[in-house]
Amino acid sequence: MDRIPPADLIEQLLSASAYAYELRGPRRQQAWENLKKMRGLIRRIQNRGYATLTRIADHIDSLTPGDESNAVIEALDAVNLMTVHASKGLEFPVVFVVNLARGATGPPDPIRVVADGEGGLPAVSIGPFVSETDEAERDREKHETRRLLYVALTRARDRLYVSTVLKDRSLVAGRGSLAEVLPDSFKNLFNHAATAFEECGFIGWTGTSGHSYDWRICRVPAVRGENVNQDLLKPTGERVDRFGPIADELPVRRSVTDWLGAADGPTRIGEGRKPYDTAGILIHRLLQSGDAVRNADQRAELEWARGLLTASERATIEDLDSVVADAVAAWRSLRARKDVAALMAGARLLHEVPFSMAVRQDGQPVVLRGVIDCLVQKNDGSILVVEFKTGRPLPSHQRQLDLYVEAATAIYPGSRIEGRLVYAD
Repeated sequence: MDRIPPADLIEQLLSASAYAYELRGPRRQQAWENLKKMRGLIRRIQNRGYATLTRIADHIDSLTPGDESNAVIEALDAVNLMTVHASKGLEFPVVFVVNLARGATGPPDPIRVVADGEGGLPAVSIGPFVSETDEAERDREKHETRRLLYVALTRARDRLYVSTVLKDRSLVAGRGSLAEVLPDSFKNLFNHAATAFEECGFIGWTGTSGHSYDWRICRVPAVRGENVNQDLLKPTGERVDRFGPIADELPVRRSVTDWLGAADGPTRIGEGRKPYDTAGILIHRLLQSGDAVRNADQRAELEWARGLLTASERATIEDLDSVVADAVAAWRSLRARKDVAALMAGARLLHEVPFSMAVRQDGQPVVLRGVIDCLVQKNDGSILVVEFKTGRPLPSHQRQLDLYVEAATAIYPGSRIEGRLVYAD
C-alpha cells in the first residue's frame, strides 16, 4: 500500500481477488459500471497530486449520500432515479421532474450567524427578526435553486414531465423548492390542469419571450368500483399495462443532415463517412479555439488538434494522422482568408449552437434537431449564420443553411438574419 500508487493498487487487488467473478446476479451490469466509475474517481484524485490510499478512503467516507450517484448505464426496461445534482452533464429521452413544490431548506434557524455580512462584518439574527443579511442569503438560495431548475428541465431530450402535489387544487411552493422560482404564470398551469374539463387534453402557456407552448395534461386513470386492484385487471385476469409508450404526434429526427439526405459519400478529407465527420468536427473545434496556437509551428498545431479529439473519436479513425493533418490544413486555409477574418472581427461569436425546430414533410409535422456551426452577432443587432464546409459543394448544403437561418429567426425574433456558406479551399 505504501509502495505503489492507489490506482495501481486497486488494479492489482481486482485481479488478485478475482473480484469480477463475485459480481453476479441481476445487478451485475450496474455493479461493474459502478466499479469502473470508482476506479476512475480514484485515478482522478490521484492525478491531482499526492494522495495516499488512506486519504482517498477518508474522502470517500466523507461523501454524503447523493454526492456520488450510480454510474449511468443504458436503461433497459428500467428507470434511472437520481438527484438533480447527480444529473448534471447527462441527457435522457424522457425525464420526470417530480415534487416541484416540496421544500428543501426547511424553516430558518432560530439563531442565524453570518461571518461575512454587509461590508464584510459579522451579523446575527434571532427569532423572527429578518435582517438585510437574511434577505441576501435568501436571494443566494433562490439563485442556486434557479440553476438547479435549469439543470433539471434541460436533461430531457424528447419529452419532459413536471408534476407536483396540490393542496386544495392549488400549488403551494415550499421554502427552497423548485416551484418557488417558477414564474407565477407557469405555477397556474397546475391549478388550471386540476380544474380542466376531461375533454381538455392540452393547456397553453406563453413565456416572457412571447413564445407559446402546449403542455399535455396527464390525468390519473379513472378507477371503477372501490377496489383499485380490480380495475388494474382485464376480464381475463391479466394486468392492464398503463405504462406503454405514448404515441407522439411529432416524429423526432436526430439530424438535419440525415433528413436532407446530405450523406453524399466521402469527400477529399478522409476516405469514408466517419473520417469525414471527424475532420469536420475537428475543424469546428479549431475555429472555436481561436488563436490559441496561432504562432506555433506546424508540429505544435498538429499536437494541439489531436488533443481536441476525444479518446473515442481517435479510436474510430484508422489513419488518424492523415485526418488530423487534412483538418489542420483546412483550418489554416479558413483562418488565412480575409473574408472569414472580416466575418469574425468585432462581433460576438456563438459556436456549436444546438436547436430543435418543427417543420412539415408531406403535410406531416417533423421535429428536426441540428447544431449551427457559428452565429455571428453583429454590432447592429443582426445575426449571421455561418456554416463551414470542408468538402465539395452539394445542393443539400444550401437547403441545410436555409433551415439553420429559419431556426435562427425563431431564436432571435425581430432581428435581421442572414446566412453564408464558407468552403475550405
